[in-house]
Amino acid sequence: MLLHICGILAVSTEPSLAISTKPYWFRILVPNNLAPSQIGQAIFREGSYEYIVLAAKLPVRKFALRQVTGIPDATVVHLPGATVLQIPLPLGQDIITTVGNSSFHVDIEKSIASKAMPVSFNKGAINLKCDRSAAVVSMSDPRTGRPLLVGTVLGSGSIKSNLSGPGYRFIPASRGIAVVASSDAITLSPEPSGFVLQAMEPEARLPIGNPFVKPPLTDVSDTPNGINLPQYGIIGLRRRLGIERVAVAEAPPLDRREATFRLARVMLALDMGPEAGAALDRLAQSQPYIVRSAQWQLLHAVSDIVSFHPNKALKHLQKMPKSEDQANFWRGVADAEIYNNQNSGNILRKYINVLSALPVALRGQVTPIVAEALIRSGKIHALEQLFQLFPNEKYLRLEKAELQEKLGNNKNALISYHDIIKSRNNRDAAIAFSRMIMLEYKLNKIDAKSAASLLLNHIYDWRGEHHELSLRLHLAQLQAAYGAWPEAMAGLNRALILFPNETDSINGLRQKFFNTLENDDSLKKMSPLAAAALIEDNMDLIPGSSLGMPVLKILSSKLLDLGLNHSSEKIFNTIIKTVKNDREKFELSIDLAKFQIRQNNLDSAQIILNRINNLPLSFDQKRIIDKLNNEMETMKNKHVDEKIFIEEKHKNSELKKIIIDADRKKDWKTEEHALSALARLQIPKSGMLSNSEAQIAVNLAFTASKMHDISKINEIKNDYINRIPAGPQSALFMVITDPPISKKGNLQDAIRKIKNLESVVGDNKK
Repeated sequence: MLLHICGILAVSTEPSLAISTKPYWFRILVPNNLAPSQIGQAIFREGSYEYIVLAAKLPVRKFALRQVTGIPDATVVHLPGATVLQIPLPLGQDIITTVGNSSFHVDIEKSIASKAMPVSFNKGAINLKCDRSAAVVSMSDPRTGRPLLVGTVLGSGSIKSNLSGPGYRFIPASRGIAVVASSDAITLSPEPSGFVLQAMEPEARLPIGNPFVKPPLTDVSDTPNGINLPQYGIIGLRRRLGIERVAVAEAPPLDRREATFRLARVMLALDMGPEAGAALDRLAQSQPYIVRSAQWQLLHAVSDIVSFHPNKALKHLQKMPKSEDQANFWRGVADAEIYNNQNSGNILRKYINVLSALPVALRGQVTPIVAEALIRSGKIHALEQLFQLFPNEKYLRLEKAELQEKLGNNKNALISYHDIIKSRNNRDAAIAFSRMIMLEYKLNKIDAKSAASLLLNHIYDWRGEHHELSLRLHLAQLQAAYGAWPEAMAGLNRALILFPNETDSINGLRQKFFNTLENDDSLKKMSPLAAAALIEDNMDLIPGSSLGMPVLKILSSKLLDLGLNHSSEKIFNTIIKTVKNDREKFELSIDLAKFQIRQNNLDSAQIILNRINNLPLSFDQKRIIDKLNNEMETMKNKHVDEKIFIEEKHKNSELKKIIIDADRKKDWKTEEHALSALARLQIPKSGMLSNSEAQIAVNLAFTASKMHDISKINEIKNDYINRIPAGPQSALFMVITDPPISKKGNLQDAIRKIKNLESVVGDNKK
């Protein structure tokens, strides 16, 4: 091959590619036994690559192509009887080829003008008219791997549109034809008049129209009738559902697009939103690029709306053009489901007639949503148009009753509500009941307490999010109207748990109620338990500044009344830290100090008094502090005495247990030690002894005598002989402590001892 670069002649061993200074990019040289004018060509783009398909086997090598193009990702694919050049190029740049005497000249152009092939349809086949058709090359689609049928031409005819249908999809080509087939059962054949795309078996026809039309919603922006859902009756739709399910199951995994779209449309016509969404998601799993399709986006948005997932639907609809009426209509329905009232009303009032094109089952689901949005947004004229369009639909009875109420026809509204309550539609019956009760209360037919009682009994009849929230807010307002503040606030706190996304509206009503309670002294009039519970459950509503002090004082007072002292102390400290006025801080501190004194928390009270000594105090304020200090000093002394008494009492009890146990074991030494300790605790150092104190001395002497401890006996005798009052105890003490009578003793001493003994014996006989 000769390479001409910048006018310099070079020699290469590769005979099939050449580049020169002539007005083309490079040349593809053809062997001498072939004529370039007799080799079919096709050129098309798939993704970021341009493909040149030549219907002849040419000795082009990959490294040579990369060298002459300067593109390292360029490559060559050799097929039986064909050569494919794959060259990456930016969008907006297209390859063109011209035929030379012995080569193809390749160049790049920004736009290419080629003759479009006429398309016609005949007995299930697509005829593509072309004057100079050439061979058909079969290869794999570079992106999906499915069969790619390439019709090469000797002239410049091409199919530039992206025609598609069940089983096939045309790739726009600048020369020739490129068709992605669903399977090998579809063929592209050259004919004298062009090409024919058809099924391989004569009896299996391609599902095409005549003239050619796109399947409904292949591209929403190009489809005047939008989603164009089937309008069969319920029985017909159910039969069609089975047929489409079989069609999806039988289709190749990579060619289920159209079958899935048909299935989803039938499901939506039957109001099967979740099932339609699941079918579309399964399609996206096998064909990820399908999510970019406008058809997939809109069908999925409708399925999300029917499944009550409006936020997901809005994400899909954001990708749709604002000029598309169908997308705008469903956008309005999604806004209505999230109660974006003004936006939905402004949209839906323009598209009332779209409802008449919906299948019956889907219309029954969507029309009440549209009607309620129009009521909430005040689009009365559009609502009346809707009722004129569907004058006898039972699923609009509730909305018609609400319109009567909105127009002031209260009597007719009550009659309509009453009739709806008897219906089998649980949702409409529950909503109608609550509307009827509120209207009767508004008309003074029942009082607030009766209305609240009725609503409370039916609060779980229908648990639609917005209905139940509205019902709970109305119930709280009714309870507040007749003074049931704890129940009203508890109901709102319950609503906060059930509806965390509606905190703004709920907290607004809670704050309003709480301010009313504070301003009209209702909290002070409540029982301690009710007031304390109400305030503590709504602490988040109390301002952090001094504005919240009155409520905290009430709470502290109520907690004291309940005996919950520790909780009250915490609140007092919170108040004192927040208050900035010295006089108010002094008064609150004195209150807290008195509270601590009453609780015998003298150390805490002293800390509080020391803290307020730093404030600028008047003479009277100092006197109050001194008085409290004196009171605490008295209490401290009293506490010390009581503590000593309690300790001695405890020791006495322990010693008596030891004495009894030692006496039982005849452990005289232990008993004597314990009695001595007991005597030291209970017997005063001087003065006459009481009976109990004298008994301790007698027991101590008796225990010493058991031990024959003469020195101890004499010590005890010397300590207590003159302090025990005359009587049996004194006589017994002398009998125990006196030495025994001896022959050498004094007669008078012996007589005295005998008399003492007789006195003791005589007293015991009594």
